[in-house]
Amino acid sequence: FVVVTTPALVCAWAQGSIPPFEDDPVFLGRASAIEALRAIAAQVPRDAPLVADEGLVTPLASRAAIRRLTGSGVPSRQAFIIIDRDAWSPSRAAAAQRDRLLARLPLSGRPIVADDGRFVLWGPQPDAVIP
Repeated sequence: FVVVTTPALVCAWAQGSIPPFEDDPVFLGRASAIEALRAIAAQVPRDAPLVADEGLVTPLASRAAIRRLTGSGVPSRQAFIIIDRDAWSPSRAAAAQRDRLLARLPLSGRPIVADDGRFVLWGPQPDAVIP
């Protein structure tokens, strides 16, 4: 028992708390956040390419064409891009790449299709041919 619980307690202490007793109840809002994400993503045609932040790929995995923002390089001109203002990145390098890509979005001519305060959906570039 001590062999199992001691490392768990040390990890919980290092992270700041033991779920579900955290001060920041992020996990409590997951269902509503996923529903909000899906509502925003529903505005993208089913066959249109979608590029999404790291943490958004799994809830949207049923889409025909989806890629990670930091895994796809520069998104294609035809792709819709959905970002999470509360996004996390798996590494500092991925976070830096995400920041560089997001800094270029307003300059790309892409329109903002939807913005609910957390999730932002950017459309394809105006001169792009959408399949």
